[in-house]
Amino acid sequence: MEQIDVYDSERRLTGRVIDRSEAGPGDYRLVVHAVIFDNEGRMLIQRRVSSKKSYPDLWDVTAGGQVMAGESSCRGASRELFEEMGIRRRFAPEDLVCSAWFLYGFDDFYISGSRPKDSLLLRGDEVSAARWSNVQEIEAMIDSKEFVPYTKSFIRSLFDYQYRFSDIPRDLKAEQVWTE
Repeated sequence: MEQIDVYDSERRLTGRVIDRSEAGPGDYRLVVHAVIFDNEGRMLIQRRVSSKKSYPDLWDVTAGGQVMAGESSCRGASRELFEEMGIRRRFAPEDLVCSAWFLYGFDDFYISGSRPKDSLLLRGDEVSAARWSNVQEIEAMIDSKEFVPYTKSFIRSLFDYQYRFSDIPRDLKAEQVWTE
């Protein structure tokens, strides 16, 4: 059983801890995503397994999931990245690039640049495949409904944020980085 902290609509902890399957109306949760880019400006993406409740068989950003009770957002992003992809990366508060409100809670996105030295170790009950993709490939997957339905502008913003966290020269134009 996975226990999660419950937040209110203003992202304040309520002091309640529940099993994640018991969340009801007004029980806001914290979700995190870890997004990894390589030095060529490509994002590591994963394909969700067909048994997932939400977005089965669709491609998604590198890793993500719910923050466990008592866990910080940064620690949750680090844990999810290791659990789903086998990559050890310690995220810090300054790696947070955005936080979005969604119907059931809050979604924090962390970015790390430079290709991981770890070999990928995909968790078979969550991830069926992984690959490096540029922004055009991901946008095409969004159009063909093969990718979790983020907006294209949001995906582009993640690609824009990568410069803050990578070894890619910031003065390169986006199209130079995003093409293979």
